[in-house]
Amino acid sequence: MTRLLVSALAVAALAACSDEVKDGEATGEASATDGSATAAPTTTVPIVEPEGAVRVPIDETGTATMPPGSVLEIRVPAAWGDAAAALRCTVTDSTGRNEDLHSSEVKKREEAGGQEWMTLWTFSAAPNAELTVGCADPERRVPPEGQPFVRVVPRSSAPPAAR
Repeated sequence: MTRLLVSALAVAALAACSDEVKDGEATGEASATDGSATAAPTTTVPIVEPEGAVRVPIDETGTATMPPGSVLEIRVPAAWGDAAAALRCTVTDSTGRNEDLHSSEVKKREEAGGQEWMTLWTFSAAPNAELTVGCADPERRVPPEGQPFVRVVPRSSAPPAAR
């Protein structure tokens, strides 16, 4: 269990750091043998994740922390269409207890990084709980190119202000 948690933390750290390469280069932390860091410009628009959001690669696990006063949403690229229905996601707390995932008939859609994302599931837990999130694609329906990961994003659970 500890090895799985360490692996999950390493994957989450790598995913979170993938957009921070430029920061490392500016401080001289880039590897001297890594000449590819400045070689080719990228044409994709980076997704700026909200505070507390994590990326979890398909068929792996990642760790998310439940922000107080929020719920967490599992989001996928809307371009996956019906393939997203094949995903099987689980969320467990530190004791191994499964958290309930809630879904709705109409999938909420949102723009991020020039791409449309849809919410598959929403879940909640005690504030500051460390949760392990994993989504499997047993039918191999998710397109392998692009972004084969889900985003776990916090959303305020407070009701919207009255107008």
